[in-house]
Amino acid sequence: MVTEVGIVTLLAVLLAPISWSHAYLVALPVWVAALTTVREEPSPVRTAVLLVAGLAMSGVLTIWWRPLKLALLAGSICTWGGLLLLAVSLLDLIRARTPTGLVARAPAVP
Repeated sequence: MVTEVGIVTLLAVLLAPISWSHAYLVALPVWVAALTTVREEPSPVRTAVLLVAGLAMSGVLTIWWRPLKLALLAGSICTWGGLLLLAVSLLDLIRARTPTGLVARAPAVP
């Protein structure tokens, strides 16, 4: 339930015509769901994507040097972080709803 609510709130921010970086605070439920998801096998790719998304959405990169801040904000760094978080959350939701916990794949052709 937390994942679904979080995905909807994150989508609302991503689809808004005007979005400020502080609006990404509503992504907190998605972060809680993403960081508390227990996985049978840890995925280094998933962890790396969450780290990049967290760094992009945190605003830490926009604190120091003004030209870097302007370049990152012009490139919509928060939006890219939000899209990464959305992708991870949707994949987690799909995996949780499949019976085996894995995305169904087509059988191999002999």
